[in-house]
Amino acid sequence: MKAAGAAATGALGALAGCSGGGGGGGDSEGTNGGGDGSPSSESVTVSFWSGLAAENKALTEHFRSSMENFNQQKNGEVSVDLTPVSYGDMKSKLTSAVNAGNAPAIASSGVAGIQFWENGNAPDHGPWINETGISEDWMKWQKQAVKYRDQGYWAGGTVGANTTLMTIRPHFFKDAGVSDPSELETWTGFTRAIQSVAEANPNVYAYEESGVWNDLESYWGQAQTAYTDGEDPWFDSPAWENPEQKLKVGQEPRTDEMMRACVDRAREHSSPSSSTRTDEQMPALMLGDRAASNTTGFGNPQRWRSQDPNVTFGWDGDVYQAPIPRVDPNFGDEFGYDGLAGVEGQHGGASSGLESQNQVFKSDVQDQAFDLQYYLMTNEEHVAPVIGELYGNVAGYIPANEAVRQQYDLVQIQQAMIDAMTDTPSQYRSTGAGWDLENTSAVRWDAMNRTISSAIAGQTEVESLPSTIRQKIVDAL
Repeated sequence: MKAAGAAATGALGALAGCSGGGGGGGDSEGTNGGGDGSPSSESVTVSFWSGLAAENKALTEHFRSSMENFNQQKNGEVSVDLTPVSYGDMKSKLTSAVNAGNAPAIASSGVAGIQFWENGNAPDHGPWINETGISEDWMKWQKQAVKYRDQGYWAGGTVGANTTLMTIRPHFFKDAGVSDPSELETWTGFTRAIQSVAEANPNVYAYEESGVWNDLESYWGQAQTAYTDGEDPWFDSPAWENPEQKLKVGQEPRTDEMMRACVDRAREHSSPSSSTRTDEQMPALMLGDRAASNTTGFGNPQRWRSQDPNVTFGWDGDVYQAPIPRVDPNFGDEFGYDGLAGVEGQHGGASSGLESQNQVFKSDVQDQAFDLQYYLMTNEEHVAPVIGELYGNVAGYIPANEAVRQQYDLVQIQQAMIDAMTDTPSQYRSTGAGWDLENTSAVRWDAMNRTISSAIAGQTEVESLPSTIRQKIVDAL
């Protein structure tokens, strides 16, 4: 079966024989053969709700074509009923379907899937992960996201993820005296630069914060740059064991001072509406020469081309992206953050690998759904166009990124994103994935992001921000 699978899939890695079984679900013989090992002639349908397929029309068409290809590779015995569902609608629709006993066979459940798994609606994905060996070639953030404590694997991975990057309009920085982008690699250099941009262009927002609570991944990425080797800025690991004792917020100067720096930067250099600014609004704002820089930017060229189809990328182009500046030993002293004095960190960012996780649900076609999950991540004909041109992010399966590099002449901003996540993979975290807390979302979005957003809006005092957030996290815990 391994030989037959490898010959049939056209995959980046050979398809391991069994589909993962592993707890629960169906009695359908499907394509794994009958009880005596003979092939099955039974035709089955796998229902698949995809958030990625709903991102744009081109992706929808590509996914439909890929599902037909998957059916052909299964000799017509496994059809896929694809339903594109936006990530914004997925949680409520999926929750309703699961509660009604009508869950799809596979869906982009995201972090909500942990509860589905704990409630017994989804099988342990561990047997499938171990049998296929797929995790051996997963990016760091992918491995971090799919496991829950020491209890098992709740998800099966995602095709790709974005990560936060520094985004700038090069001409503003060149006019302000920045001759080389290497001058922007540290927070000291970047802060000096945006101050010069502000002086030279008083009618331009030198740095615009995407400060609405659900787009404050910028802070998550900034916080990571005060640390090294993948150390978590918010909790000591493992966080789920005595989380209040492991909580760094309100006690660790590196975390707290980066909060204050984030808010100070937004108040000094961003627009009055920055606390309600979404990252989707940034391309129009920046290409319209109203903002010079941002740190929520993703290396997705489609966002920029939708504003200007002729946009160019790179230091000599319209838009340039690089890893978020790292904390350097001078930053704390020069800009008044005592807790960062003498501290040195690494480039890092916040990846979206937790939000888009695919999850197989218990059903009569559970094995076939695991087969589809493997195809979605490893099949070159499916993955390479998604990563290389249709969506433009970083594949969760490492060989897929190599295939993309070989097949596509990537623009600078996307190349920067792939390079960042592969050069220092431990520094690009799916914030909250490794905490393994039952109420991760309440900690991330409510206690942290909503409070920081209110501080950017002037509704919460900057000096008391860490202690305020700490109390809200403790309440959530």
